[in-house]
Amino acid sequence: MTFRTRTLLFYGFCAAFAIIGTIAVLYAQGWRVNTNPWSIGKVGGIFIKSQPRDITITLDGESVTNTSWLLQNGTFINNLFPKTYLLTLEKNGFSLWSRHVVVAPSFVTELSNVVLVPTTPILDDSSSTKKLISNEISPFPTLVASSSRWRAQGTNTTSTISISSLTGTHTTSSFTLSPESTPLHLAWNNKDILTILETNGILSTYNPTTQILEKIADDVVNFSWNAESTKIAAMENRSLEIFDIIHQREGYHRFNLPRVKQIKKIVWYRDNLHIFIVYPGETMFLGLDDSNLENIPIVAKTDQVTYEPEENILYYEEGGATHVLQFPR
Repeated sequence: MTFRTRTLLFYGFCAAFAIIGTIAVLYAQGWRVNTNPWSIGKVGGIFIKSQPRDITITLDGESVTNTSWLLQNGTFINNLFPKTYLLTLEKNGFSLWSRHVVVAPSFVTELSNVVLVPTTPILDDSSSTKKLISNEISPFPTLVASSSRWRAQGTNTTSTISISSLTGTHTTSSFTLSPESTPLHLAWNNKDILTILETNGILSTYNPTTQILEKIADDVVNFSWNAESTKIAAMENRSLEIFDIIHQREGYHRFNLPRVKQIKKIVWYRDNLHIFIVYPGETMFLGLDDSNLENIPIVAKTDQVTYEPEENILYYEEGGATHVLQFPR
């Protein structure tokens, strides 16, 4: 082999190494070639974790292999060019779930809390279940509210609220609180924070330990705390707002729901990321990350519902019969 040939081979190998190395680096950084239309760009992905896990997944009408089994918590769809995709999840016995998902370059869009709503209830006419549903309705409004440590009492004629500290059955101290207008509804959450809904629509919280009164929202007609007292749903005349006490900005949501003025109550799902919306004669289910309201299935055609988070069961009365709807565990 001549010196010229060896030189050419050396530079050829160097060029091939540089080209292949560059391609490998670009590939590792997420660059791909799109053939429709022809272009080069970075790709992204979608990660899906659902309940139940054994679902059928389609993306823009194309079937996707579900890898959510024993060794993997969810399904990762990679090598997706940036655009908006239609993602569909389905399983027999559950409502169809679909959403338009935006994929950005070098970014994984996570859908880690998808819940499919079951559609096959079981009839249960036992007296205990009927009693459970009948006891669900709580008085609203009320001007007297008590917790294990505190008692609050207001009147519908003045803006004064009397707050008493309790030790057993005895009152150890008391003081008064004066909101802007007369109180409409008082309630303590599980952390001994008093929630005050005034007749002018202002919703506030009051901490009797620190004696701090904090306004949350206005134009409110009703409210509902989650079980951990970390989130509160404020039902307003024009919208539904979700306030997160811990992750204030990241946990805030606002929904312009249909028939928002008709909402009777909000019931929190056990993951605190979904809610039951109870309308007159109808109950619906909504995920807090569904800002475009693409999935609001009807759970039951009744407002006589009771949810048990530990069992993850919704009980409801419809057509004169009592039904049990088991959500995915």
